[in-house]
Amino acid sequence: YTPTHRRVSACTLSSTRALVAYGPIDAFGEAVLVTVAGVTASKGVALPFRSANMDDVHVVPLGTTKKALAVYRDEADGGLAKAQEVDVYDDYNGASYALGPGSLVTFTSFRAQNLVAIGLNGTAVLAAYRAMDGSEQAHAVILGAVFNE
Repeated sequence: YTPTHRRVSACTLSSTRALVAYGPIDAFGEAVLVTVAGVTASKGVALPFRSANMDDVHVVPLGTTKKALAVYRDEADGGLAKAQEVDVYDDYNGASYALGPGSLVTFTSFRAQNLVAIGLNGTAVLAAYRAMDGSEQAHAVILGAVFNE
């Protein structure tokens, strides 16, 4: 572990909802929905990730109040860079009752370091990282998401 590693990230979905993603050491990471009322924040539903050791975690909203993309380095899988869609499910009254996993994609075939991600628009995220494939060169990739609403 070094101080530059990021094991927690948060993004705003609306004025009353946010997603927090975190990856504890040697345990499965989670995305948690946080609801805000005034000055009170409440932990809501959670979605476990498929990695038991996440690092460089970034969660980025995707244009709506119901979609996000979690980008992370999977230390349990050799440090490969991965992206996991996160869906927020609401009932007919607008209350969030579940987080669902969308597609999971591995977008490097080698170890990545210093992974960062930012939202470009409602369906695309720019991820940048240092490739630990002998070249140690910087790479950037655009991750696109298509949703079936």
